[in-house]
Amino acid sequence: MDRFPSSKARWLMLYLGGGIRNASDQTTVASPDTDLALDVFAAPATSVDVERLFSKAGHHITPLRHRLKAIKLGQMVTVGAWCRELWIPEGMLANYHFEKQRKEQELAKAKRARAAADTSAEGDEDAGPSKRSRLGDAAEN
Repeated sequence: MDRFPSSKARWLMLYLGGGIRNASDQTTVASPDTDLALDVFAAPATSVDVERLFSKAGHHITPLRHRLKAIKLGQMVTVGAWCRELWIPEGMLANYHFEKQRKEQELAKAKRARAAADTSAEGDEDAGPSKRSRLGDAAEN
C-alpha cells in the first residue's frame, strides 16, 4: 500500500469518518476553517429527531381535529414529549386539572348563591301579594 494515499483515497478516508480526527490533528494550525470543521463534524444529525417530532404532531391532527392552531399543537406536542421522557411527575397533570375543576366549581357555586340571594332580596322588595292571596281576596268579595 502507498505510504502517501492519493487524493481520492484521502477524500474517501475523510468521508468515512476520519474527518474529526483529521480536523483535530490540525488544531495546532489554529485556522478558522479547522474550528468550523470541528463544529460541523461534531454536530449530531437531527433529521431523525425532526422526523419523529413531525410524526408525533401528525398523530394529533385527525379529520375531526384538523383546525388546531399551531400554538395549541405545539403545546400538545411539547407536553406529550415531556410526559414520554418522564420530565413531568406522574399524576401532576391530573392533580392540576382536578384542582382547576374544583376551583371552577367553587366559583360557580358562589356565583349561583349570590344570584339566588340577589333574586330573593329583589323578590321580597318588589313582590306584591301572591296569586293565592289575590284569589282568596277575590273569592271573599
